[in-house]
Amino acid sequence: MDTLNILYLVGALLIFASIMASTLSARLGVPLLLLFLVVGMLAGEDGILGIHFAEYALANFIGQAALACILLDGGLRTSFQSFRVGLKPAVVLATWGVLITVLVLGVFVTWLLNVDWRVGLLMAAIVGSTDAAAVFSLLRNGGVKLNDRVQATLELESGANDPFAILLVTGLIALNLDPAGQTVFGFLLLLLQQLGFGLIVGLLAGFLLSKLLPKLHLPEGMYAILIMSAGLSVFAATNLIGGSGFLAIYLSGVIIGNHKAHSTEHVLRVMDSFAWLSQAVLFVVLGLLVTPSNVINVWYYSVAIVAFMILVARPIAVYTSVKPFKFKDREIGFISWVGLRGAV
Repeated sequence: MDTLNILYLVGALLIFASIMASTLSARLGVPLLLLFLVVGMLAGEDGILGIHFAEYALANFIGQAALACILLDGGLRTSFQSFRVGLKPAVVLATWGVLITVLVLGVFVTWLLNVDWRVGLLMAAIVGSTDAAAVFSLLRNGGVKLNDRVQATLELESGANDPFAILLVTGLIALNLDPAGQTVFGFLLLLLQQLGFGLIVGLLAGFLLSKLLPKLHLPEGMYAILIMSAGLSVFAATNLIGGSGFLAIYLSGVIIGNHKAHSTEHVLRVMDSFAWLSQAVLFVVLGLLVTPSNVINVWYYSVAIVAFMILVARPIAVYTSVKPFKFKDREIGFISWVGLRGAV
């Protein structure tokens, strides 16, 4: 019983400390999610509390649930107007942009670390996609005012590129483990399966839920819980049939959020709390996984890879993706810089 209460106490104090630290974010100009990460690191084995946390399966479970919640909240706040002005460049960024980032960065990592090209590409793929949690947090809570097309492109890209990035990571892990057993056809089939099932299930579930919600009469606080539970069901079911649960829950949120009803008017306030809690828990857990003494030993490689990704790989990917859509050079530069990496 004491162990259980200690877990409750430590977990609650970490979340409390993270949220209190957020009050410093605006004053110091430090990204809020980075503060959550630092709180986790300070509580970790090299930090103040010395918590030894190496439960990667548990971290993966927490991470996937948190990301699903964040994507659902992002979808609920994405208007159809965003799709009209930003869908085409966002889709190109979420596919071609991710691929080019991985290829360019993979070549650099292979050369820098002197590793097999398969390992270099895998490392690049792991950091190849923008992160919905980081992008939504910055654009919606950072006081940034952008023109509609740039904001729509960034939000839709971050919500839609996880399936392709996860597919690349999965395929490259398989290529590293069993090079002889992998084919281009199998890779393309997996891509179509992930995107196809994610698209179909997400749109269908969102449509059915948007028709169901206006017919229900529940206590006000129950609607957000209902939407959250339905969204997580869509996420899990899509994953089980081999589709992209991340894409499905994001699209379900978009459909529900654009069908205004008495049940969805106040839901966004509650969902905002869910999303913030998810981000805090997610980045604190990721911080607990970090061992700073290990990171210090390879910091120069890390900085070199980060610099190359920010200054070379991401700008090349963005320029080749959105230049055909007649974006201005300043807009292309901004989209390149807001290729935020985070939880995924």
